[in-house]
Amino acid sequence: MVTISKVTELGSNEFKQDIVILVPAVQSSVEDILLDILRTAMSAKASGSTTEEDTDSTYGVRGSVTVHYSRGMYGVYTTMLLTKVSGGYTILDRQLKVTRQSLSYGCLGITSAGWSEQSGSANPTSSSWAYTTPSSWYPVLDETDFALIGANCTFTVQRAGSTNTWDFSIVNNVVGG
Repeated sequence: MVTISKVTELGSNEFKQDIVILVPAVQSSVEDILLDILRTAMSAKASGSTTEEDTDSTYGVRGSVTVHYSRGMYGVYTTMLLTKVSGGYTILDRQLKVTRQSLSYGCLGITSAGWSEQSGSANPTSSSWAYTTPSSWYPVLDETDFALIGANCTFTVQRAGSTNTWDFSIVNNVVGG
């Protein structure tokens, strides 16, 4: 029997304790027990997100792109899957406006179906947006140097009274390996 205990601080003098007890079957091998421990540990960090932020060259617009992902197992390998991309912009200088956003996102790497390049794109029209990836996407093995999930958004900015525009981009990638 293996016991895994995790204590999480919730706030001032508040704690939460998660306890997982693994009881191997009578005929379990050492490999099976270790695989059960790995699967249990992976489920504890089954999902996550990472955010990248930046401003345009005038510091008048701040943009952000958040990549949401889940982790899992495929046999003895850990996997990751892009599940959602969210983001947007905030106007810091009222003389500026965002005239266009161009978003591309994807998940590429080795999957249970072989090599896969899964991608999507959008042109958000609001200052805050979120896109969920299709349920048909495969998780990629994240233990290889070829696994990549991420998103790229280019924001086009214009000053009031001017026809000139300029772009700034935010790239947010999560690399396996």
